Amino acid sequence: MFPGAFASDDLISRVAATSDTYLGWKTTADRLFVANGNRDPWLYATLSAPTQNLQSTDLRPIRLSDGFHCSDWWIVEGRYSESVYTVQQEAMQTMKKWIGSFSPRADPVDTTPVLTERTPPRMGHA
Repeated sequence: MFPGAFASDDLISRVAATSDTYLGWKTTADRLFVANGNRDPWLYATLSAPTQNLQSTDLRPIRLSDGFHCSDWWIVEGRYSESVYTVQQEAMQTMKKWIGSFSPRADPVDTTPVLTERTPPRMGHA
């Protein structure tokens, strides 16, 4: 998936590159809604991992339902699980609030890609 996105095809290297880019459990990203299920086999690799004890904030809410992997993505899952429904509703309300508070920047954002040793140039680009 995403050929050329990583300098290596090795899974461990790709995970390390992603973690380095987004700072793993130490991410400082704002407006990141974290929704996981406590029966998700990937739970311990997420910001909801019980071993990390990360604090939920208004700009990075961390919510845990009784669902499985991606249960919160499917609206129908909320019909069968009150906790999944609650997380889905909170996600919608939170995103609506974030979008409503958005105001465009006066100055344009530089979107030039930053190339590093781990970031190979894309085809046709220097």
